[in-house]
Amino acid sequence: MAEIDRNAAAREVLSWVRGEAGRLEVRPGLALLLVEDGWDSRAFSAQLEREGEECGIYCEAYTFPAPLREEAEELLPLLETRGDLHWAVLLRRDGLDLSGHLSASLLERLEGWGILPETIARLTPEEALFRALLLAGAVERAGQGD
Repeated sequence: MAEIDRNAAAREVLSWVRGEAGRLEVRPGLALLLVEDGWDSRAFSAQLEREGEECGIYCEAYTFPAPLREEAEELLPLLETRGDLHWAVLLRRDGLDLSGHLSASLLERLEGWGILPETIARLTPEEALFRALLLAGAVERAGQGD
């Protein structure tokens, strides 16, 4: 199997995102739920916000301590009522194990955003394709509301 050029794939996805976001009647919004603050989370969210802005997507970052507690429980209902955020992603630092730290009510709310425990992403600040796919997800979800 041939290895894909991840940077070339990221450029293709971003090109698609720009075109689709420009066709929508609403500006897509993406909530970044970052577990633990650190250089990698700041670098990742800053790069994603820059790329999102270039594509016409609004990104909003929230940082939580690990393990997730009341802060996330209180924020998610507020995010759910907003019409300008269409998708969210929960990102954890590499090596941070969240299993056993997510309450049943928090898991239920995360699943409402399309975030499943087995797909909680590890933070990879240098991963251009991953960032592009997150933006594409926000555009997809915003387009479903049109």
